[in-house]
Amino acid sequence: MKTITVSTDLPVAIDDAFAWLSDPENDPAWCGPVQFTELEDGQPRTVGATYRFAEGLGRQVALGTVEILELDPPRRMVTRTRTSQRDYTVIYELESTADGCRLTQMSEASFRGVPGPLMRPFLPLIRWQLKRQFRALRAVLSEDNG
Repeated sequence: MKTITVSTDLPVAIDDAFAWLSDPENDPAWCGPVQFTELEDGQPRTVGATYRFAEGLGRQVALGTVEILELDPPRRMVTRTRTSQRDYTVIYELESTADGCRLTQMSEASFRGVPGPLMRPFLPLIRWQLKRQFRALRAVLSEDNG
């Protein structure tokens, strides 16, 4: 599967952005369909921590897990998410800017039973959803910072 890369500028310091992003329990506040996330195993916000979550997709609710694979505060975090229908790896990279920080998210997903070439029509939809999530993230961080 092709990697989808999306970036945005955030109105907060890199440390504050990383603290927010590195806690998957914050996902419902900015990741559209995520209904809840809670720690399932390990210590919160550490490599190896696994969280379970539910996300609504139309009338369907998908249950899954997200595991923190790598943490390099406040610059980088890597997670792996699994549901019954898909797996995806997300790399978050942050860099300081004059007005806060810049977040770049690289996502690679695979859907069970769907060959890579058949995923191509879904790539614009995935990119649109990521940009929508970034708008929500900017709004949440602006509120917390204001």
